[in-house]
Amino acid sequence: AIIAQHTFGNVQDVKRIKEIVDKENSKRELKDKIYIIEDCAHLFPTDIDKTDILRYSDVAIFSFAQDKAISATQGGVAIFKDENFYKRASILYENTNEQSERESLYNAKYIIKWDEIKRGYFKPLLNIRRFKRVTVGKIKIILYRYFGIIKKQAQNSVDSISSIKRFSNVQAHLLLNQIKRIQKFNSNRKLITQVYDKFLKDEFRFKNHSDSLIRYPILVSNPDELLEALSKEKIIGGRWYATPVFPLAGNLSEVEYINGSCRKAEICGKCVVNLPTDINVNSAIAENISYIVNKVARPIKI
Repeated sequence: AIIAQHTFGNVQDVKRIKEIVDKENSKRELKDKIYIIEDCAHLFPTDIDKTDILRYSDVAIFSFAQDKAISATQGGVAIFKDENFYKRASILYENTNEQSERESLYNAKYIIKWDEIKRGYFKPLLNIRRFKRVTVGKIKIILYRYFGIIKKQAQNSVDSISSIKRFSNVQAHLLLNQIKRIQKFNSNRKLITQVYDKFLKDEFRFKNHSDSLIRYPILVSNPDELLEALSKEKIIGGRWYATPVFPLAGNLSEVEYINGSCRKAEICGKCVVNLPTDINVNSAIAENISYIVNKVARPIKI
């Protein structure tokens, strides 16, 4: 299979991938056919029938994890064009264990705990200058993870996941509430994407992207310095994705990745910073973020 990942909500040219795959499949027997899977983890269109999603692929997978277009804290959905794939997936799902009541309620508590973390993320724990980076929110992340109250969304492990459970009713309620607001979320992402396009210097602007992005990526030669400058303004920047196979770092060989084989991706991982487009970011905040980037960031050319 070929996985076409719509990173940051930037929809890839799956039609072109389909043309290449069809040409290759014409030389192969049915059992060796190549299938196309669309990774739609970073987007959730309100009118999927009016998009090209699943038009040229065989499977589309959406994610409802913490930092996705809509969130139920965990889980996702797969849409199959092929009926045989659908039947096989249904059998697998029917044989998957239900979540316990404790596991289900974890998803509801998760949102409350992260709201606490965000509200205290920039609040200093001690009123001492040299400890200014030690904040209430950051301490809560450490403690909540230590005691299992919240979990990391991405694990630095290549082990298979054995704890997959069915989507719970609690998650379903969270998801339905989010779906009601997806038009508002997407409209805001589109607006903020346009603000970055307008106010960022040309050397930082993300060229030729989709209308609505879940994060706006830029490439800079001083990512840590830029993130620190944003943090001083109580803005959380991101480092999605620091390595070609994220979140793996030093153990890329375990997934048979050869260092240097995707040189551009490796450089992008070292230089990427992504800017927020979520519902808490308005035009004024986005303009201020653009100003900070233009002032502090140093460009890089690949």
